[in-house]
Amino acid sequence: MKFKCYKSLSVFLFSRITIVTILISVSTYVHSGPIVRDLNITVVHGYMSSPDDHWFPWLRNELQDRGITTEVLSLPNPSVPNPEEWQETLSDQLGKIDSNSIVVAHSLGCIATLSYLNSLKKEKHIAGLVLVSGFISNIPNLPQLDGFTQTDLDFSKLILAAGKIIVIGSPQDSIVPFYLTEELADQLQATIVSIPDSGHFLASDGYRKFPQVLAAIEEVLASMNQP
Repeated sequence: MKFKCYKSLSVFLFSRITIVTILISVSTYVHSGPIVRDLNITVVHGYMSSPDDHWFPWLRNELQDRGITTEVLSLPNPSVPNPEEWQETLSDQLGKIDSNSIVVAHSLGCIATLSYLNSLKKEKHIAGLVLVSGFISNIPNLPQLDGFTQTDLDFSKLILAAGKIIVIGSPQDSIVPFYLTEELADQLQATIVSIPDSGHFLASDGYRKFPQVLAAIEEVLASMNQP
């Protein structure tokens, strides 16, 4: 009988210790830093697009399911975009970003985001940038977007503005030639991820989901943990 009592007591104490250990681990994780507590992600769409297009809703839902505050911006007149109007909107919507922020941008949203960060008189440091099918030079077949590339970007300032920059592109992009995305990555001294046969990463290219962007965000998060 004594043996059974000791055995029951041992099991009980072991269970309590295990539960306490798990609670301590969770508490440490939740309160270990800004990644869990204050992380926020903003998605900037591109030309002829909206917050409900392509992989944007999927990414927002995936991040929100992880408890990360996520917003997909709505930029004015995306079919006939005006650089000044987009900058005004970004100034209003991105003014709150800080060292706990990651910005994910697609296509025209990349140069618009970079132009906003470049325009700031007081330097702003964010956790990271994930730029998909971006460009900083004129697109040969889209002269209507040339107004977005007229700003002289200070790349040294932009490099310092983000803790980590990841550029994603596809050699088979029929809208933004891959060499323009490579130029963007080179100027920003950024990691470039090349994904073959993916087009412009549109819904019509099969991109209702985009796990590679999620992986890029996780890479930025990992860099935030590094001393």
